[in-house]
Amino acid sequence: LKNIDPALWSPLKKIQSLYAHLGTTSAGSLLLSNPKVKLYNTAILPPIIQAVPRSLATPNWTLSKPSTSTEPYKTRGKLDTTVTDLQNELTLAHQHVIVQDQIIEQANATMVFQNMGLKRMNEALYQKEEKGTADRAKLFKGKAQCLSLDEF
Repeated sequence: LKNIDPALWSPLKKIQSLYAHLGTTSAGSLLLSNPKVKLYNTAILPPIIQAVPRSLATPNWTLSKPSTSTEPYKTRGKLDTTVTDLQNELTLAHQHVIVQDQIIEQANATMVFQNMGLKRMNEALYQKEEKGTADRAKLFKGKAQCLSLDEF
């Protein structure tokens, strides 16, 4: 997965990969399996609130605004200094974007996992509720059927 071109790595492929990796874990295999659930006692993951670490310095966004100096020109040294400052701040901004993308990806993975757990809990609850209400045999699932054979 590490050698895949990021342009080809779509959200659907990410979810399929997540499902594949979840299937190898004990909790994940329970969520991905299709047998009837009688009891769901796996705790739902609590929400994970993350922020950009404080150890990562905030970029100086004032450098992105045009200079208001009245000088008609700048020396080569000043231009070189400006370019170096802009490169440093752009590198810092890029690090922020990478960290924020990782935070978003982790949050999305947590939501997918929570959603799968909620679906399984709803199935278990529905099966428990339906078990008690069925006092007659159901021949067909769905809308009304007309049975005309003598056997019926």
